[in-house]
Amino acid sequence: MHPPYAWRPAAPTRPPAVTAVVVLEGLAVVFCLVESVVGLYILVKTMQDTGDATGLAAMTGVDVAINVLLSVGLAVAAALLVRSSPAGRVLSWVTCVGYAVARCGCGGFSGIIAYLYGSGQIERSDFNFGANVWYVLGALEVVAIVLAVVIVVLLLTRPVRAHFAAVRRA
Repeated sequence: MHPPYAWRPAAPTRPPAVTAVVVLEGLAVVFCLVESVVGLYILVKTMQDTGDATGLAAMTGVDVAINVLLSVGLAVAAALLVRSSPAGRVLSWVTCVGYAVARCGCGGFSGIIAYLYGSGQIERSDFNFGANVWYVLGALEVVAIVLAVVIVVLLLTRPVRAHFAAVRRA
């Protein structure tokens, strides 16, 4: 007679798409932190040159706080996905939606500033950065939005859904 627990089904193997999502979420965390550092640099530079950046300080503080929350959410989601936890998938979706919305706001701001520089409505001395800096920031935000969309789409693919269904059954 065999013991009742002699045979255990093999744990489902993690599909490459889940590993790709974990890597992309790590990249998204880096984007959040880089944006926070750039925002703090712009704040410090503006305060050195003008001496008064109260509105910019408030905006930068909110931006850094949002980026820290998004970074934590993405990092926790990635850790849960590594463990094949369905909660990681849900947290990834929720965080990526917030991430994309935040990037739209920041990218939109960068685009507006770049446009105002290009049209001559803002002089270089207002922010002490040329239009090119704002174009680069806007482009980074577009890349970040695409990154969030790719993460969500990868999590909706058939192999990922099958993997988490198998995890749920096991």
